[in-house]
Order: sequence, then structure tokens, then C-alpha cells
Amino acid sequence: MPVAIADVRAAVLRGNRGDCYQVDVSPNEYARPDRMDDPFRKWDNILESGRSYLVGEQVPMESFIRTHRTSLRPWQKVAVAFCRSNPDQALHIENARLCWVFRSRGEFVELGLPYHDSGGEKYWVSRDGVTRILIDVD
Repeated sequence: MPVAIADVRAAVLRGNRGDCYQVDVSPNEYARPDRMDDPFRKWDNILESGRSYLVGEQVPMESFIRTHRTSLRPWQKVAVAFCRSNPDQALHIENARLCWVFRSRGEFVELGLPYHDSGGEKYWVSRDGVTRILIDVD
């Protein structure tokens, strides 16, 4: 079932009582034709990159996934579903403290807090729409 921007707005409102979030869309840069050869569109490649960067290749992949996986919040599940339904659009969810960007990237959805002064620089990936795996912290 397709997920609309109104569904995301409603889920964000329900999941963040008391916080005022703005929810918008923009073109997804990963959907451009010149980005289709990106090797990091593959699930295994992005996990390998995250493991190498965060803990090193000597750590088994199963251990990396187990220690870096967390559940998505209910509103994040809706945002991931929106990205799957609308792969050509990036989703921006912002309040005074946080600036989230969600976008499809090949075999998964990337969830990011891309700005140092707005919650991050942190990135997670989700393939199942239920959990996320941390792949980058700057």
C-alpha cells in the first residue's frame, strides 16, 4: 500500500508529542540516473563499509550487526515505508534540534542526521523497515 506525505506527517505528530516538526520532500539524489552504478546501493556493500569504518574488518559481521542494530520508532517505520513507496523523493523531518533525512538508496533506505548542529552526523540503514543499523558517526 502506498504511503503518502500526509501519512508521514500524522505519524511524526503522534510519535513526537510536544515537538513541532516540519515534514517536506525534495528530489532524491540517489535516484538520479548517474548514481545507478554506485556500489553502495547494495546492502552487503554498505554494511561492509559501516563495519570497516566503525569497528574494523576484524570484527565479525554478525557481531557488528548485533551491536549496531536498533528498532525503528513507529514514525520512522512510516518514513521508511514512504521512501520505499516514493524512491525518487527524499524526506526531510525537522524541528529546532534535529534534522532527519530519509531516502531510498538501492536495496535499503538511508536514515541520516546529516548536520553536526542538528543531531548528528550519523547515518543508519534499514532494509526490513523494522530495524536500523548504524553505519556512520562523524
